[in-house]
Amino acid sequence: MKPEIEKSLIMSTGHISKKDGDRLNSIDPSDLIVDNYSFGWRILVTDINLTKLTKTFSHGFIAAILFAKKNNCEWLQLDGDGPEYGFLKTYDW
Repeated sequence: MKPEIEKSLIMSTGHISKKDGDRLNSIDPSDLIVDNYSFGWRILVTDINLTKLTKTFSHGFIAAILFAKKNNCEWLQLDGDGPEYGFLKTYDW
């Protein structure tokens, strides 16, 4: 049997705004699949409707999604202790 493996990009929650975090805590699963955990969120980035998201999320959040997709990831993991990437916007919150 072949193992099932998923690819995730891990980054700091500092790459999204506090408003984005609040939205992720209450998002409708038909808009975005989000797995909340103690230190952040895992977001399924495959089959995402970016046009719809740009109306409600920050530029930093959209850039994080695009970075994950560019690296052929299925998931974006935003973690309080995750690495910061100098070319992406950061937010203080």
